[in-house]
Amino acid sequence: MRLLSISEGYKKEDFRLVVMFMLLVWQDRNLLLKGGHLSDIEAIIDNGTRWVEEYDQARVCTIFDSTGRVVKDNWAWKGRKGNENGCYLQCDAAVRDSEIGLGGWIKDSEGFVVAVFASHMSGSFSPTLAEALSIFGLRFASTMGLKIKQVTTDCLEVVQGLITNDSYHPFEGNFSNILALLDSLECGFCRHTNRLHNVIAHDIGKWAVGSKTTLMWSDCIPIFFSPLFCKNLMV
Repeated sequence: MRLLSISEGYKKEDFRLVVMFMLLVWQDRNLLLKGGHLSDIEAIIDNGTRWVEEYDQARVCTIFDSTGRVVKDNWAWKGRKGNENGCYLQCDAAVRDSEIGLGGWIKDSEGFVVAVFASHMSGSFSPTLAEALSIFGLRFASTMGLKIKQVTTDCLEVVQGLITNDSYHPFEGNFSNILALLDSLECGFCRHTNRLHNVIAHDIGKWAVGSKTTLMWSDCIPIFFSPLFCKNLMV
């Protein structure tokens, strides 16, 4: 009833926010049927509102300050170390029910794709935390012996957290691990990008969810990923 009374106050253009609330309620009830616990209604409202706002900001590549003024999207973190001749990692995540897929691809300084990774994980994750976890794709790079110069993600909270050197709720204890991994690989640059500019990594994450597979490839692009790169890269 609390959610219904709030929804009645929204305008027509806020319909998608109401849909998000209903989706979260539906997901919550499914978790209850599987033995989980119901979420607090205020938490559902907060999460739904935040996720819609994050989506809007990422989609238009526009960020607003507290007064509503547009802030240029130039968020980037520069670390103490850096690999001048390293590669570039693009990473993202896809969330579906109680599982996520992490996806990423790596290109060298000349723009050639040298590696792709996909990882499947089970559990309940918020989109923000899932995107933060995708940065652990650095571990795949380390396994393949690749040096990473720059990480690109559309998770703004990760980049802002690195800039302020702050650990807070969206990362649920994983922030310090992200920072330690960046430092250990001497990756000295992490920047935010628009979600529309990170389609390949996101679609690889979606593939990982659907296939429930964790794999990595180097030297060549898997044939089933080739259309992704041909469509979204100037090659």
